[in-house]
Amino acid sequence: MVLALENGTYDLSFVDNTENMAMFVLPMDVATDQPVTMEDLESSVEQTTPLLDDVALPRHLVKASCDMAPTEKLLYIIQRNNAEELAALRAECEANPDNTWHIDHCDGPGGHDRRRLAAMSINLVVNQTGYYAFHMQHNAIEEFGMQMLDSSGQEVQVELAIAEADADASSEKKSSRRKASASVWGKTMGAVAIVAILSIVGIFLLILRISALDKMMDAMVALSAGALFGAAFLHILPESIEFYSEYGQMELTLSSMFTFGFVVAMIVEMALELWMSKVQTSEGDSQVLMSVNSPMNGTPAKHSEASETAGYSNGNLPILVGRESTRVSPFSLTVNWRAIKPMAYIILIGDLFHNFVDGVLIATAFLACDDTLGVSVTVSSILHELPQEFADFIILVESGFTPFQAVLFNFLSALTAFIGAAVVLAAVPVTNETMGLLLAVGSGTLVYIASTDLLPGVLRVKSFGQFAVHLFMFAVGVGALALTTLHHVHCNAD
Repeated sequence: MVLALENGTYDLSFVDNTENMAMFVLPMDVATDQPVTMEDLESSVEQTTPLLDDVALPRHLVKASCDMAPTEKLLYIIQRNNAEELAALRAECEANPDNTWHIDHCDGPGGHDRRRLAAMSINLVVNQTGYYAFHMQHNAIEEFGMQMLDSSGQEVQVELAIAEADADASSEKKSSRRKASASVWGKTMGAVAIVAILSIVGIFLLILRISALDKMMDAMVALSAGALFGAAFLHILPESIEFYSEYGQMELTLSSMFTFGFVVAMIVEMALELWMSKVQTSEGDSQVLMSVNSPMNGTPAKHSEASETAGYSNGNLPILVGRESTRVSPFSLTVNWRAIKPMAYIILIGDLFHNFVDGVLIATAFLACDDTLGVSVTVSSILHELPQEFADFIILVESGFTPFQAVLFNFLSALTAFIGAAVVLAAVPVTNETMGLLLAVGSGTLVYIASTDLLPGVLRVKSFGQFAVHLFMFAVGVGALALTTLHHVHCNAD
């Protein structure tokens, strides 16, 4: 929100207070004789992004009757809770056996609402007349009855120039409808581009001819599994709860959407498996399901007693090997479609869906005003895409594409990530509740990928050394995503 303030000291009061709240008070470079526009507010919102990402930025705790001033050098933490007051209210509440104390208020027939009426005030000292943007963790006016009083006791009104186009905007404030700014578009598309570039990793196989790809892939799978679990449970799901639930609690709707994301991913994979089995049956014995080592190291393919799709390690890659092979240039763009095995189409269609979901997740994450969520989702996407793209390249080559064609079609399938991102960003403004639901679905999808496609490969160990490496890399993956939650502040820009 934006307020026009003159020199002086203002009384900033809150009621119905329940928890600490982060707040930036930033001066705006707008003349007071000019109306504030949405572009001005968006510019101020963008200004908070590097401040939130700055781990060295001091956090200043503000208690009742303390002073604060507009500045870009501090993140204020309003301490609305008073430990002594809460202790007294809890004792009073629990004196009646029919009451139940819940976090900060008393439930039951003998409950009281004194806590909701308890007010706290802080002093805002302004040294220069101008517009000031307040970026807060919650909609403090709607949720906590925030008021700003000048020295004469008159309430300072919120500038309405940014919302007067919509007479019903005040009724929508609690949902905090948000718009994808140019900055959000840029960051999202940049992150999606980085993930999409991973689709050409097959080129490195052509150039480097990695002989130790098996071991590298196993370690990467363990790292990816840890990263996806870390992203889903340590970052995305908690953020979903914060966006959706007024009291920060896991609700039935959120848990249902989490399950929905898991089940949808499961249904898609089952459908692809069913299609693959039908294709194999119709082809008869013209193709053999085999496990292959990397075709780049000159090791011939070997039969496996049990073919498994989990893990993406070379020893577990399901490849359909035909009975005929044709010697063509690795860089040929002419595709002999009759020689392409159905497995290639299945892989590419699966990638189309997978990459679309990646784009949706990344865009949803960057719509949050704290970029750490976007970075977290992008990092997890990179870590699980890298081994998968190696595997896809090998499968496409074994299915009849030349290496160059495999890289090209893999890259084209990766472009659906841009479509997924654009769909989310163009569907704005979205409410906090909608964003919470989208994140819940996304976390369910990531958990499915981690638990069914990656974790089985991590669990298959044949030596203590392999056990230690898998466990260590899994921990590194979780830890890397846990680090992105440090200094993370959930916020709404009103």
